[in-house]
Amino acid sequence: MNEKKSEGMDREMDRGMDRRAFLKGALATAAASGAFALGGCAPAGSADASSDKEAAGANLVDHGVFKSIDMAEAEPIAPVDPPATWDGEADIVVVGTGGGGLSAMNYAVDNGSTVIAIEKNAEIGGATQHAAGWFLLPGGSKDQEALQYAYPSYPFDINAFMRAILPNYQFSIDDELLKNIALKAGGVMDWLQEHDGVEMTCRGQAFMDTKVISGEHSQILGMQPTCLAMGACATKKGADLRTNTTCTALVVENGKVVGVQATDKDGATVHYRGKRGVILCSGGFGMNLAMMEKYVPTALNVATFGGPMFYHTGECTRMALGLNADMSGHDSWCGWLAGFEEYQETGEFWHYFWDGATQLCRNVWLTIDKRGRRVPYYATDGKQVCPDFYGGMGDTGVVAAQVSRMGNRYYQVFDSNYPEDVFAHGLSASASPVTNTDNVPKGSLFSGDWLGDVEKAIDRGVIKKADTLDELADMLGLDPEVLKESVAHWNELCEQGEDTEMVYPYNPNWLTPVQKPPYYGARLGTSLGKTMCGVRVTPSMEVVNADGKIIEGLYANFSTAGGMVGESNYCTGLYNTTILGGNAMSWTTGYIAAEAALQ
Repeated sequence: MNEKKSEGMDREMDRGMDRRAFLKGALATAAASGAFALGGCAPAGSADASSDKEAAGANLVDHGVFKSIDMAEAEPIAPVDPPATWDGEADIVVVGTGGGGLSAMNYAVDNGSTVIAIEKNAEIGGATQHAAGWFLLPGGSKDQEALQYAYPSYPFDINAFMRAILPNYQFSIDDELLKNIALKAGGVMDWLQEHDGVEMTCRGQAFMDTKVISGEHSQILGMQPTCLAMGACATKKGADLRTNTTCTALVVENGKVVGVQATDKDGATVHYRGKRGVILCSGGFGMNLAMMEKYVPTALNVATFGGPMFYHTGECTRMALGLNADMSGHDSWCGWLAGFEEYQETGEFWHYFWDGATQLCRNVWLTIDKRGRRVPYYATDGKQVCPDFYGGMGDTGVVAAQVSRMGNRYYQVFDSNYPEDVFAHGLSASASPVTNTDNVPKGSLFSGDWLGDVEKAIDRGVIKKADTLDELADMLGLDPEVLKESVAHWNELCEQGEDTEMVYPYNPNWLTPVQKPPYYGARLGTSLGKTMCGVRVTPSMEVVNADGKIIEGLYANFSTAGGMVGESNYCTGLYNTTILGGNAMSWTTGYIAAEAALQ
């Protein structure tokens, strides 16, 4: 390993030690070999582990990263036999307390059943709490009926909806599964709002927490109020919630999943019985490089860091694989704008998507490919470019355009006026650094100091700072003449005040010149939004094995389940092409799973 990369990794290890301690070994740091390992979930590598690593590396684009992947971390985790005595029993056991887990918990207690929910983090909410709101494309909720909203037209017609949607998945999606989710989703939103503390406002396709709309609560952690309210409702009605508890294996008896083995907050091995079944609501595997190489290999060619959260390490998927579960949605994933070369520079394969430096690089600076050709930004008229059913989110098509360039990377360049210019662009909240943090929950991953985040990004080497364009080009790996010519041409466009060369021209207020040193630049790809490959499920969210048989007692919600966008769908947009978005999809399918388990 070169000296620069080693130093960067040392800095990142020091910076992130508290977070890793919190993970209690589930997320190991990148070692000097560049390997990414998961702790304590499966046996170490097999006898041919080294050949597996070589085979994995040979399949990847050479960005100087991901060259030493321990494929043992993608291996199934075998089930265990029932214990002599159980440490707790309930009708269902829920693993994970994001939206899906919270739905399952509340459905159980609302219907007079008992539930044990385990969460490996110290707090509930998972990745769901970081979402801005619900996306409910089909329609069918009471609020949407009142607004006479449905897609593709009002009134809601499930067959019309299916005919409009299936082409977006190249007809590769399980249409019965899709139909059931579309039919259930509106009712789940209505049910959600019946619970104390849940206040959502309908805006047609989207629902947002009323506190976010009023400004009382930030869009950052925009779903946290709903998560906390649903957690309180469930525990008030008797749900047994156990945080800092990590699932380590499924418990199987006579071919049926009857519970889970876990490690509790004190480090003891415990067993919880689910008389009606176990529901896996643990998210995807975007922080497990071996699973990504095996199941979503295209993502590794363009993703610069994983996630969306650092605890999405895939153990629950591997536990289902230990029961011969089938996988659905091969090579399906989504990406978000402005992914730094974080892993290459620091050895860290995670980065928070509300970080101020990330927001800075989601902007419309001079953006070029390796040849100096400008890369488009598809949001000039506020309309969706592809696919067409989101409406008003023109930036969803940007990532695909950017990472399809040479080497799956693009480059941004701006000058020392960036602290003022970034606000002149007038982009959406995801690209406008947050300056008022009064309504941002304390103790979140968000720092509240966007300029400080930029300085840290410069220190880590993911944003380059140089006194000359020649120096900046060298730091970015660009031809100096190409960069200087691109900057000169860009400044001419800025001077004339009109973008005359792009099919989707920049708005005039986006034309901010690169003139005042020091100069700044970043080499970008995409950050992994989520993996959408996972265990195959029935329309009732029952997990299916490779022979097409239901694994009795085992259920999974999205995105532990897979196939919600069909097969080989690279949804490289700020949002993915699910009919509900990841957040609402999680809540809805957790509800469906609990309903099926308890019937």
